[in-house]
Amino acid sequence: MHLANLETLEEHLRIAQQEELAALDPKVEELSAVKAMIIQTEADALEIGQALRRACGPVAKSLEQNMNEVNRKYDALCQRRETLQSELGVTRLTDSAIQELVEFAQDVFVGSRMRTFKQSVTTLKC
Repeated sequence: MHLANLETLEEHLRIAQQEELAALDPKVEELSAVKAMIIQTEADALEIGQALRRACGPVAKSLEQNMNEVNRKYDALCQRRETLQSELGVTRLTDSAIQELVEFAQDVFVGSRMRTFKQSVTTLKC
């Protein structure tokens, strides 16, 4: 590794980190929308539940169908929320990962400068 590459390694890793985080922006926005839809679905469920207590006959059947639809929608939204939260919780280029990579690269650079030819050959044979 060239010294110039070592000096710019952290800069390139930080740029990659920002790109990784920017790629997550659509998921952050979707998660926000999903949370808002969950709140609305809960309000719909409450409203239907209250109406169902007072209804009878065909109106009650219609409200039960609506309630089943709301329950399916709610379950799907909750599942999507969990998926998005899981996906957003995984970032590969964390600050600590970048620091570890830079330190490793520095160690490799220093180690490669200090080796003798014989040490390098011995290492490669192992």
